[in-house]
Amino acid sequence: MLFFGIIGFGVFLYGCFYTLASVIFDCDVRLGFLDKFGKSPRRLKGKVAFITGASSGIGEHTAYALAKAGVKLVLTARRSLELQRVKQQCIGRSQRANWENIDITVDRQMFELNVFAVVNLSRVALEHFNKRGQGHLAVVSSLAGILGAPFSGSYTGAKHAIHGYFNGLRAEKLGTQIHVTLLCPGPTFTNFLAEAFTDKDGEKHHGSTKPTDKRMTAERCGHLNAVAIVNKVGEAWMGLFPLMPMVYVSIYFPNLYSLGMRILGPQYLYKLRDSKEYTGFTEMSKTE
Repeated sequence: MLFFGIIGFGVFLYGCFYTLASVIFDCDVRLGFLDKFGKSPRRLKGKVAFITGASSGIGEHTAYALAKAGVKLVLTARRSLELQRVKQQCIGRSQRANWENIDITVDRQMFELNVFAVVNLSRVALEHFNKRGQGHLAVVSSLAGILGAPFSGSYTGAKHAIHGYFNGLRAEKLGTQIHVTLLCPGPTFTNFLAEAFTDKDGEKHHGSTKPTDKRMTAERCGHLNAVAIVNKVGEAWMGLFPLMPMVYVSIYFPNLYSLGMRILGPQYLYKLRDSKEYTGFTEMSKTE
């Protein structure tokens, strides 16, 4: 009985430690410790990284973090001026819309941009990796690929699809030297709201972030991405409190998470993500 008591106490302490760490860190617990004690991005010096989706925001600052570590960068972009400024390809687009009002054309466009374009280019890279016998794919997803984000149905669906595609790839490449990393940031200071889809084809949300918003800086996000890549983390989460505890609860205690969300409501998640009250998308577009 003493033996089982010691084991039970150890499990209790482990749970307390994880809970405290998830509150303190601005990323998942494993990534938090790797940031402090794991391999430095400098270990990637001399490696080659092909960066897409990176003319601004998260992609841009991931490139800065890798360049600082001495990584050789291959950079692409749709817009020549942005390519000259940061030499990155433009980011993928988010969305703000009510689920039932979304035009199916918007869903198709979202998947073309955030899923099929990524998968297609990754297969080109994999052909090269398979010949070499090694390689590393790092794909920017989102916490929306883990949690169901309200008022972003197409975007959330696309990010869940990304997880399905690349978790499947990771399973196929087990035991090889080809690695897959899914990077899942939460709210970050980028220009994503200006380019976000709505529920109509060809329409943009034209929103903006404010300095007072509760978001992770793009610099911090880029650094954590670099840490996840150099340590070959399978999946990395990033976000300010209370996002990390919420993600852990959603994964390990789904019934408790469901109960909490029913109490808090979708408006809470919307405010947590966009740092504002939900007032309807037509009204928001007129005031921003």
